[in-house]
Amino acid sequence: MYAGRPGGAATSWQEEPPVKLGQRVSHPSFGEGIVIAAEGSGPHTRLQINFEDAGSKWLVAAYANLTSL
Repeated sequence: MYAGRPGGAATSWQEEPPVKLGQRVSHPSFGEGIVIAAEGSGPHTRLQINFEDAGSKWLVAAYANLTSL
């Protein structure tokens, strides 16, 4: 997920997107993938991620448990 602003200040979902299109991410169950689409805003943003091994999945950003790579 989005780690925050430079300088260590925390940010909210309303201020910054959790990830950006084209960004590589990792998911605990699905492995590594690339964000290919996003719908909505805030914590309920839906992300479409094309995972290398699991294929394309839609995940809700607030619950996806993604790590930026």
